[in-house]
Amino acid sequence: MKILHTSDWHLGHFLYNESQEAAQLDMLNQIAEIVAVQQPDALVISGDIYDTTQPSASVQQMFANAIVNIHEACEEMTIVCIAGNHDSGSKHMIFHTPWRALNVHMVGTISKDCNLDDYIIPIADKGYVVAVPFAADRYMPEDVFKVMAEKVAERNEKGLPVVLAAHLAVANSDWRGHDFSTDTNIGGLNCQELSVFADGYDYVALGHIHKQQ
Repeated sequence: MKILHTSDWHLGHFLYNESQEAAQLDMLNQIAEIVAVQQPDALVISGDIYDTTQPSASVQQMFANAIVNIHEACEEMTIVCIAGNHDSGSKHMIFHTPWRALNVHMVGTISKDCNLDDYIIPIADKGYVVAVPFAADRYMPEDVFKVMAEKVAERNEKGLPVVLAAHLAVANSDWRGHDFSTDTNIGGLNCQELSVFADGYDYVALGHIHKQQ
């Protein structure tokens, strides 16, 4: 299974009171160009699509246009897009149903009483993406990563690759460049130990830390 992993677009971000729209449009076009050349089986967007939970209409339109362009670059590709801590999980889900027509899975919310099977996304007989959006600890199902690994293993009779998409901070990460961060809290999120991911994942596609690990 070939995937393209990206995260933390922060669309609508202003740097020193200057809009980053031009640079962000260029970035989105580059992703579409990469997709056109590489023809991945899945594009995984691991949260923080927007810079704020209240993005403007024009910023939301920029995102929608980009996803359509990316889809048209590889129509067979599955797109999995989870919400991050800068996003509104509930708003992320508003257009969940129409997006499915383009094979786009918008995953914005999770809760202790949810059906975890809904968060396992098959990738055209190539593998699976387990999509876990950001949520405060009090809403996150207990041992969610371990339970999800067990659930996907039950249906993965062919031993296909399994990718975990999540938006969180991991202990001992390189967090240089993140303000107000420590070894236990990065960008406002408490760090998780690597051991929480359990066995069963071939690749962990994280968002939140703005640096390759």
